[in-house]
Amino acid sequence: MVDLVCLYYPQQLLPSLAAVKFLQKQKNFYLEKLIVFVWLPNGMAHALKENRKAFFKKALSIMAGTQLVFSDEIQEFQKSGHFTSVLKKAKILKKYFGQQQIARFYYSHDLTSDFISQAFMQGFPKSYKVSFGDGFGLFYDKKHFEKQFFPINDFSQASIKNVLSRIKRAWSVMSCSQVFDADMLLGILPQEASSNCFHNKHVQTIDKKIVLDLNNQFMKIFEQDDDVFDGEQKKYVFLMGSYSESKLMSLEQELNLYADVFAKHIPQKSMIMLKTHPAAHPEKLKQLLNRFENVYQMFEISSSDMPIEWMINLLNHAQVISFSYASISLKYLYDIQVIHALTQEQIDLYFYTKAILWMSESNQMYLDKIQDLENQFSSIHENA
Repeated sequence: MVDLVCLYYPQQLLPSLAAVKFLQKQKNFYLEKLIVFVWLPNGMAHALKENRKAFFKKALSIMAGTQLVFSDEIQEFQKSGHFTSVLKKAKILKKYFGQQQIARFYYSHDLTSDFISQAFMQGFPKSYKVSFGDGFGLFYDKKHFEKQFFPINDFSQASIKNVLSRIKRAWSVMSCSQVFDADMLLGILPQEASSNCFHNKHVQTIDKKIVLDLNNQFMKIFEQDDDVFDGEQKKYVFLMGSYSESKLMSLEQELNLYADVFAKHIPQKSMIMLKTHPAAHPEKLKQLLNRFENVYQMFEISSSDMPIEWMINLLNHAQVISFSYASISLKYLYDIQVIHALTQEQIDLYFYTKAILWMSESNQMYLDKIQDLENQFSSIHENA
């Protein structure tokens, strides 16, 4: 019997493996073998792909015997395209993994356009399906997601594109006799992205001790140099997003958003260490560096694939500025006060109209969870 985890980014390692360990320890699920499958989209830059492979190999050294499989190792996936159906992908996966009985399948969510998670569920329908959510446990309702990201409100050009996107998404799964969903929602900090996400769902929270123990193991194998921390200069770690790549705003607007945040939170001549998003385009970083080369001492963190949560030396010497989930994860793991930079005013100003409601709801969820954690830690400190 095999447990199989499907991942896209290094940031998903902690929540996914914490879910595996939780079920193994708390529910007495026997773990005979663990397979970690990493989806690397066709067209991904060779250097980025090799760096990501090296990172996953090093990270998974903490779990002896784990089989690591990258999607580009499966020849049929190298030939597949953006319009390859879910059932065809399921057949490819079944052919590759078919000799092994998948007892449990772990995935983040089933909203990506490649539908690789759904393909696994179609290929192994009898597996127990566990969603560990986005970030540390943010769960989405598919209908709500499509309504927000592909609105059909009129006959404008944008709405026509959204209709085509919805048709493409529906076509990808239309030949499936049943579209599968998670049997369990298992997150570090489970949150609903819409009011009905948890309706009729089995929702559980991963024990914090399991998360912290696993996080400590990862930190030990990713030690950093302290060379950049000399001197009295103010230092900031700036966590970039992937807003323009996700078509939530233009590249120019994303750069303007960052300029706005710099002006509000970072004094001139400070050191800014840029941590790019795994999905970010290199051109964005290049333009940002050129734009502010005479204002700040600015450079990219070389280990950008590493989750910020494991860069403990950096966290001890610099102020982190975040737009999304790191504001929560760093508070949860270390009680670190992060500058959560995104405001409603900025959402209204910089994001495309179609994304404003979604971003507003998401940002408010982040702020609410940050406040919850603040209250929890305040209570702990008061009772210490």
